[in-house]
Amino acid sequence: LYGGGDNLKYEPTVDASWCASQYIGPNKPPKDWIEVSALYYYLSNNMGVFRCPEDKHFGEAKEKGWPDRMRSYSINLYAGGWSGWPLRGDQMWTIYRQQSDFRDPANRFVLLDMDDESINAGNFRVDMSGWSNNSKAYQFRQDWPASWHNNGCTFSFADGHAERKRWQHDDTLRVGFNPHEGEGIKASPGNPDIAWMQERATRPHVGWDQLNWVYNPYTGAIMQKPWPWWGYWRMPSEQTIPGLPWTE
Repeated sequence: LYGGGDNLKYEPTVDASWCASQYIGPNKPPKDWIEVSALYYYLSNNMGVFRCPEDKHFGEAKEKGWPDRMRSYSINLYAGGWSGWPLRGDQMWTIYRQQSDFRDPANRFVLLDMDDESINAGNFRVDMSGWSNNSKAYQFRQDWPASWHNNGCTFSFADGHAERKRWQHDDTLRVGFNPHEGEGIKASPGNPDIAWMQERATRPHVGWDQLNWVYNPYTGAIMQKPWPWWGYWRMPSEQTIPGLPWTE
């Protein structure tokens, strides 16, 4: 179970990540990132585990000239955050940095199938706009779940069980535009699928507005000061935490 390593932590750095691969931009092909995944060794170096057999699509990977898509899955952004921190605008939501942070693990998803046209940096951000009583504000933001399982998607949860969810709304089944352009926002008021994901993604971070938050334009994260790490890479002036596998 990811997060079950030393001290049961969801580690923040690249070389401790479940998978840091991108499908857009001038980055390494996804295969290279998967081979340095923290899970790769425990999966007997089996590349095929990272792709769902029902995933028959290529998306942008084909346009970049890669022969195949290597990964079908992404992790709940709130399970570990963006290098340990929320993205800008999400600081009011809980980031689960270790397994003991989950108060209701059976209702917090960890991994899911992700749509081939929106799959990106290895995480899946459920936009929490509208939770819990304003369904008019529901929206997608860059990330869409897959729908190749009979118009549904498989989720794994923090307690170890898995569920298959069949989608109900057309906005969930079809992206309809390039979600990597701009903020990638698509309003979807009243969408019951978004309500379902919000209920299983995270919960409010009590006291967030009493903390000192600083935006890091390098990573897109927003962090508290003093912070123990800065994005994926520790900066020379940053304090360190003994034992973490820092990437300089």
